[in-house]
Amino acid sequence: MERNITPRLTPYKMGQFQLSHRVVLAPLTRQRTFGNVTHAALYYSQRATTGGLKVTEATGVSETALG
Repeated sequence: MERNITPRLTPYKMGQFQLSHRVVLAPLTRQRTFGNVTHAALYYSQRATTGGLKVTEATGVSETALG
């Protein structure tokens, strides 16, 4: 049986987006951005790669939400 394996670090076109690799950072909802958006921007910028895909955390849109 022959298996066709695509390396993770090869380019991939997803719709109109050209990704430089196939590794995706999953959403890691940590609820730590209350009043400190700079911290969240730093967190994601440290994990950024040119042409990479990051799915960022969710936001509770409510006066009583945690974030």
